[in-house]
Amino acid sequence: MNCPDCNHPADSHNEAGCFHDDGRRPCLCMTSREKILFPEQYGVLTEYLAGKTFEESKIRQLKAANGELALKVERYEDALQELAVWAKAYPLDVFPEPDLKRAHKLLQAGGMTIDSVSASAMRHLLVRVQEIVRKARGEA
Repeated sequence: MNCPDCNHPADSHNEAGCFHDDGRRPCLCMTSREKILFPEQYGVLTEYLAGKTFEESKIRQLKAANGELALKVERYEDALQELAVWAKAYPLDVFPEPDLKRAHKLLQAGGMTIDSVSASAMRHLLVRVQEIVRKARGEA
């Protein structure tokens, strides 16, 4: 079904008028009495009625989205930098690779296993990585 005033599809209307996806200004035909609401587009129409153009409104929305993305990218870059610094914290020239077979024998003699020590180290590592990721995602 099309609007009898502007001949656009009735589903492109709400009680305030007709919206266009191609950048044209909204029609103010007001013929559709259906309660179909498009909140983003309704905001654009409100701004149009306040004297702002559709393009100005879209530019404002894009700038706001760009600012949010820039902050998100900055948090992600900070997290990657923190992980990169942390990855360099144990250089091989300071902490050479151990003889794992010997370590296993020594640990067994003391009632432990290399698996339990490795698992403990990995848990510690992953807890810290998880903290960094949560902070980057804005969850911390």
